Amino acid sequence: MNNSGKTNGCLIAVIVTLIIFIIAAAAVYFVFFLDRSEMPDVKEFISEVEASERTTDNNSSITDVIKIQTDKGGSSKINIVLTNADLTALANDTVDSNDNIPFEDLLFNCNSDKTIDVTGVVTDLSVYVDSPDVPALIGTLLSSANGKRIYATIYINYIGGNEFDIDIQNIKIGKMTLPIIQSIFDPMTNDIADMLKDQLDTQENFEMQDFIIEENQLSFSGIITE
Repeated sequence: MNNSGKTNGCLIAVIVTLIIFIIAAAAVYFVFFLDRSEMPDVKEFISEVEASERTTDNNSSITDVIKIQTDKGGSSKINIVLTNADLTALANDTVDSNDNIPFEDLLFNCNSDKTIDVTGVVTDLSVYVDSPDVPALIGTLLSSANGKRIYATIYINYIGGNEFDIDIQNIKIGKMTLPIIQSIFDPMTNDIADMLKDQLDTQENFEMQDFIIEENQLSFSGIITE
C-alpha cells in the first residue's frame, strides 16, 4: 500500500499551519509590539522637565495660578505660561487629590507641533475596561498594565467657553503599542476636558481667549471681567 500521498498531504498541512502561525505572529508583533512612534523614553521626559523652570510656586491647580494673577490687579488682560515642569507638577497635584485618575508619577513634554507627550505609571484601568464592549483580549492586556508605564500623545484644541476638544493618540504601555484600543480612552479625554473646564469655571472673573502649545511650554491668556 502506498502511503506517500497521505504523507505528502500531512506535510503540506503542517507547512501551511506553520506559515499561518508565522503570519499571525508577525501580525501580533506589528500591532502590539512594533514601536512606530517617536515617543521619548522616561529618561528624556525627566530631562525635559528638569531642564525647565517651574513658575507656579507649588500651586495645586490651574485655578490657583489664575487667581494669583487676577488678584494682582492693574491689568484687564493676563497671560500665563506653564512650562513642562509646571504642567508635571500641576498634573501630579491633581492626581494626588483625585482617586478616579488611574495614573501616577506623570511627566509632560510640550512639542513645537502643538502636541503634548505624556507618560505616567498605570494604577488601575478597570474603570475603562470593565465594559461589555471591550474585547476580552484587550481587557486582559489592559488589566495586566497596572504598575507599568504608559506613553501617549495628547492633542488639545480650545473651542471656547472654557471647553476643550482632547484626543489621545500613540498609546504605548511599556514596549507595547495599542492602536486598536484607542476608543477605550475616549472617556478619559472627556474626563480631562471636564476637569479643565471645571477649574476655569471656578475663576468666574476670568475669560480665556487664547490657548497655545509650543516647544517646552503651554500658554494661555484671557481677560479679567467685572
